[in-house]
Amino acid sequence: MRHFRRVFLLQYGNWRSYRYSPVASSRDLYWQKISRWKNVDTEAFLTYKWQTANSVQNSLQLYNLLASVLPERVLVALPSQRTDNLVSATDFIEDVREGVGKAPMSIRITPHILSAIDWQNPVDDPLRRQFVPLGSQTQLDHPKLSLDSLSETEDSPVKGLVYRYSDKALFLGLFTVIISQVRV
Repeated sequence: MRHFRRVFLLQYGNWRSYRYSPVASSRDLYWQKISRWKNVDTEAFLTYKWQTANSVQNSLQLYNLLASVLPERVLVALPSQRTDNLVSATDFIEDVREGVGKAPMSIRITPHILSAIDWQNPVDDPLRRQFVPLGSQTQLDHPKLSLDSLSETEDSPVKGLVYRYSDKALFLGLFTVIISQVRV
């Protein structure tokens, strides 16, 4: 018996409820639905080293995985038309290409996340929404959006230091996050 949870996501200005089934039990080998992980046992799949080594780390890997997991026709609900349409898997992948091109993020998605996504209905899946962007679902930025929304550059005598109040200063040590991988 599968247990479902309710997940609520904000979509087009409205909260929508989705049924979501996380890993139901240790006996549920949910990752084996994806052909490339069909022969992976539970012990290996649940280790962080295996997850890291088998993560999708670039757009080409993502497109190849999508080509292998999507059905031939994907159900797409268009909010503007309020009707359901079927598109080909190739059209869906093109929509993902457009979304990845617009998204200011790098890609690294673990097999656990990719296996938990409902690829029979990927448009409405909450995990797909969080990790795999669609170009058709992107929204324009607000006209007043700015990278310096607090006008901190006016209060910065030098780069990396914000001096807004006479008794306080904010020191910005790094402008990028450095992540190193330690091998054991």
